Amino acid sequence: EEFIDDNKNGLWDQGEEFTDKGNGLWDNGQDDWLKDNIESESINYSSIKNQEIAKDINRYVDNVAIYDAKYDKIEKIHNSINNVSKKYTETKHLSSNTEAVISTIEYDLNKIDAKNISLDDKNYAIPSYKKIKSGISISSLVIILLLFIIYTYKNKESRAKLSFGAFFSIFLLLTLIFKINSQSSQGSNTYQDISYIYIVKPSDEKYTDLPNGVFDAGIDVDCGLDGICPNDPNYISADNDGTERNNYLESEAFEDNNDNGIWDEDEKFTDSNNNNKFDSIEIYADLGNRQWDEGEEFIDDNKNGIWDNGETIAKINLENLIGSIDKTSFQEAFLDYKKEGESNGKLYAENIIITKEFNRNNLNSLRAHSSIILDILNESDEKKSGDYFIINDEDANANINGYFIGYVNATGNYYKKTETDKLKSKDILKEQKNILIENNYFSNYIQAAAKDILDIDDFQLKDLNEEFVAQIFINISESSNNPNFIINYKKELSNLDSIQNDNGIIAGTILQMNPGETSDIIFTDDKAYIVFLHSKNLNTSTLDLEKERETLKSKTYTFSKHFEAQRNNLKVDDWRNKSSRSVPNALGYSDNINDIYFNLGNFKAAFSFNTN
Repeated sequence: EEFIDDNKNGLWDQGEEFTDKGNGLWDNGQDDWLKDNIESESINYSSIKNQEIAKDINRYVDNVAIYDAKYDKIEKIHNSINNVSKKYTETKHLSSNTEAVISTIEYDLNKIDAKNISLDDKNYAIPSYKKIKSGISISSLVIILLLFIIYTYKNKESRAKLSFGAFFSIFLLLTLIFKINSQSSQGSNTYQDISYIYIVKPSDEKYTDLPNGVFDAGIDVDCGLDGICPNDPNYISADNDGTERNNYLESEAFEDNNDNGIWDEDEKFTDSNNNNKFDSIEIYADLGNRQWDEGEEFIDDNKNGIWDNGETIAKINLENLIGSIDKTSFQEAFLDYKKEGESNGKLYAENIIITKEFNRNNLNSLRAHSSIILDILNESDEKKSGDYFIINDEDANANINGYFIGYVNATGNYYKKTETDKLKSKDILKEQKNILIENNYFSNYIQAAAKDILDIDDFQLKDLNEEFVAQIFINISESSNNPNFIINYKKELSNLDSIQNDNGIIAGTILQMNPGETSDIIFTDDKAYIVFLHSKNLNTSTLDLEKERETLKSKTYTFSKHFEAQRNNLKVDDWRNKSSRSVPNALGYSDNINDIYFNLGNFKAAFSFNTN
């Protein structure tokens, strides 16, 4: 509803005049906006005056509400096609009821450094970003805008119609510009590839904290008016008058007859320690003041001739590092720091991919620096490739915890980067497998072990038998000709389903092998294996085909796994009846509000809209 903005703050305030449309209260149009969206079955973000609220709703719709709809859609597909074949059921039955004893040689393909695999010359065909369109289309807005312009021109002689047409023409033009910008920005988020060094504030330099001759409340121990301290030989218990350890030095009580504030001769006093004299001040144990004072000995770790606290040392380390970066480069300073860090636990990382469109990757990559993660995102976003930046990591009281020195290695389009990396990772794994096969990793490993342990030349994998496996596999770890291989000798399997990290290939291979045979190279997701089969035994068990099939439907491949594998590739046209959101209730717990698209009350509750 229109109002007179007396204080020019852009908001309606209590007492300001407004045009009431019927309920006696000023309305911001929220309810009408929601009703219009529900009736049109589309969200019109451009009609929200506060575009910050519009962006919040848009982000929620894109990232959260659509999740349930995707899950529901795939679940229906999964349930309709989840029919386990007879062959698979029989194979799974064999796998579950077969005992075996195996020896394996395992190699982690990730040990083959991906940096040595060049894929830079390969051009990947990245599919165009699928932009989400909401509300009225751009073409429809253009048509409506042109009609209003024509209307305005034809009625230029009528002041009222001219004003009406001009107002809506300008409004539609701004809406059109906003919508074009909104749609064009989708998929254009940038990323930063950063490396960083984190300088931790160390402990203060150690020193000898000597008694300083001054009572430090909370540190020194006041012994009470009896004059006996806790470590004295004749100490029994604390003073009954409560003067011991009260962090205050007291004098014995006296009658101040002349009101001069001090004890004078002949004035009566309470002789607390029974020494027949007035004690003007309590005895205390001087334990030092827990801070370095001039003259106290210290260990000068940085050899600068003065005592330094942890914050000063961190500042010196930062200045030295920045000097090294400016003199050489961040890359050289990073390599030097990394070499030192391998022995003393310094914090550093390289090639961290972050984006200002905050996501879980950012959190996982920078979990150790979560308190300054937003600063890192903002600072890196403002830098170009080759720039470095410094962030002071401070606590709530502005005390330094450390310094984060980041360096921007590269920037680019985040969508293209993630899609390219997916394709590259597949090619890298393929190349790693090829390298392992072409360079005879397993054959060379066995040959070297046979030569070292048995003094046999030109030993081949096909020559493996029970005797050689017993001699080589037991002693191969002592030869240490390649620590990247893992040897398992005579591992007993109660069933083939118990093989860890197996995607079914190892179990399937064992089912086809006979005792005494050696397998070819077996590849799982990111590992390679050679298997020697010592023995195999099938437990006699009658297969109930239908019962086993129903069991496998629920256990072999759960829908949650299927969903995680497929959800990012789905396009869901209608998610509205599935949109929901968790919100805190009055007791601090979370309530899940469902159906927030078609239910006006639920939508308002989920977003807790401000009435302004």
